[in-house]
Amino acid sequence: MPIITLIIAIVFNLADHYQLEGRWKLHEAEAFLNILTSENFRLGTEVQQREISDTFDFALENTYYTFKGDSVFFTDTGARETINYKNGKWLLQNDTLMIFESGKFHVHKFLIESLNRDELIMRIVFPTGEVSLSNMKFVKVE
Repeated sequence: MPIITLIIAIVFNLADHYQLEGRWKLHEAEAFLNILTSENFRLGTEVQQREISDTFDFALENTYYTFKGDSVFFTDTGARETINYKNGKWLLQNDTLMIFESGKFHVHKFLIESLNRDELIMRIVFPTGEVSLSNMKFVKVE
């Protein structure tokens, strides 16, 4: 690899690193929209539809990632409106964000589709290496 290509790659990776710093809130999740517009959802009872919709709204209101230095602090929403506060270290490698959650062996991987100072769009990379068909859109709040 020519030295100029390597320097350009490092500069762009550092630029992305600095853009990722800050607090990000989940704004949209295509998977949620896909479920809410599905035939199975429409066939559910009004109570079932409301429970699913409320669960998605709760996740949207309470899912955050905060990147500071090499540390990440994030929330994971669960059943019955629970919020789990988590932390770890993160690494950006080209277009892949890797989060090493404290106390876990599993690495959370995300394919970054778009990143600028106000918006982050990414897809989950499953342990099999498959990339989610649905993306998640985050907006910077701090």
